[in-house]
Amino acid sequence: MRPKSSSLTCQKPRKNSKTDQSSPGWRSGQDGTSVETDGLKEKLDANFDSDFWAEISESCLGCGVCTFLCPTCFCFDIVDEVQRSERVRNWDTCMFRIYSLEASGHNPRPSRKERTRQRLSHKYSYWLDHVGEIGCTGCGRCVRYCPVGLDIRAMLRAANALEMEPANA
Repeated sequence: MRPKSSSLTCQKPRKNSKTDQSSPGWRSGQDGTSVETDGLKEKLDANFDSDFWAEISESCLGCGVCTFLCPTCFCFDIVDEVQRSERVRNWDTCMFRIYSLEASGHNPRPSRKERTRQRLSHKYSYWLDHVGEIGCTGCGRCVRYCPVGLDIRAMLRAANALEMEPANA
């Protein structure tokens, strides 16, 4: 049985508590919350079409705070500013519905399910394919500032608990 999305939220520490967000332990990830990453890429890849993604994205607002604050996210858009006669590169986020919208009107990531899957797979699978490293520094900004308290570490623990789904034939 998979965890309900309420178990994917971060329990925000109370001020002056042992795990206060301003303490060095919280920022450095020394708060005792770690995620096993061995085999995680394979689990994410094997569960690409799983219902898991709809379940963990249920609470997400799609606001993009997690990606705008992430030191390793680099999505952008290019816009032609006609009045200024220049092409401008704007910071963007893959968590917005319009980010993947193609000129034809097709959107390969039309719902939060696909966008959440992209975010986690990008950091914990695709980076490994292309760079040989995980694309997460562990800084905790996404956890600390998520308006609904989603916790990427809880999402990854839930992914680790998944069975390896057989590949589609």
